[in-house]
Amino acid sequence: MHKTIHNIKSYLDIHADEVIKHLVFDLLHDKQKLEQHPYVSNIMNIDRLTGIHGRKDTDFENIMSRLLDLGYDKNHLLVDQLSKQVLNLDIWCNHEDFDQEIRAVVAYPFLIRAGYMNEKVVHNYFYKRLKKIEDTIKYRGYNFFESIDRKDENQSLIFNINPKEEALPTIYDLYAWAYVDINDQDLSHRINEIVLYIVDQRFQLIPEKAYIKSSKRSYKFAAGSVYHAVNIKQRKVLFASLLSRFSCMKSHTYMQNILNEFDGYRDVDGLYAFPKSYLKEKKDQYHLYSGAHMSFGESKNARHG
Repeated sequence: MHKTIHNIKSYLDIHADEVIKHLVFDLLHDKQKLEQHPYVSNIMNIDRLTGIHGRKDTDFENIMSRLLDLGYDKNHLLVDQLSKQVLNLDIWCNHEDFDQEIRAVVAYPFLIRAGYMNEKVVHNYFYKRLKKIEDTIKYRGYNFFESIDRKDENQSLIFNINPKEEALPTIYDLYAWAYVDINDQDLSHRINEIVLYIVDQRFQLIPEKAYIKSSKRSYKFAAGSVYHAVNIKQRKVLFASLLSRFSCMKSHTYMQNILNEFDGYRDVDGLYAFPKSYLKEKKDQYHLYSGAHMSFGESKNARHG
């Protein structure tokens, strides 16, 4: 018989590190103690952004993802300071090409989760981006690659889309939709329809090496399975966590298959012992691209569920 929730909490109270205890037992009111933990203090000591999109721990996407997972939001000084830096950047409109929009794509989901959806630039971008993806799906369906000779192993797969006018759902969009406060049935329906499109095998087969052609110059941007909302191996737990937030996934076969796979890592006591590769914690790694920064400072040798 699996342990009850009470017994699991008791187990974590004994064995888990300080960060996990704060999250499990909702002790975020004791912020001073939490912020003394090396994992948290290292984040709190970051005083400037090196960029928005990137693998560095000092890039916006990797700072914010960790702060948000720790339970902080716009009411925390550091979250607010970093967010306002990005909100005030000239990145939210006039996107003529893929590389001109990428910073907005990366930034907006974290701002939404932090509580800035009512900021004009975030609100407007959210709905503009949603409509852009909806229109692309309606027009392209799953025929989004250019025709190529697939026998040529050196031939790259190229998306047959114009990045100025079209976009397919990315891992960043999935994150945004997972955390946006949905307060009307129409928005819920629109988002769930896209999520159902995403979990179709035809979308999930987007390969690692795929590219979007620049709309203005002779250049190709890497935009394969890592960038798009594809359930790649290195972010299985993260991807499942995001999908679980959508009503259309509650009893969907795709979600059930993920949970069945995870059951293979479940102990008789009800705790999960995932491979270390599923909960990576490495310096200067992408959170959403590769599922990094998910250890919460736990010892790699510890056994927790």
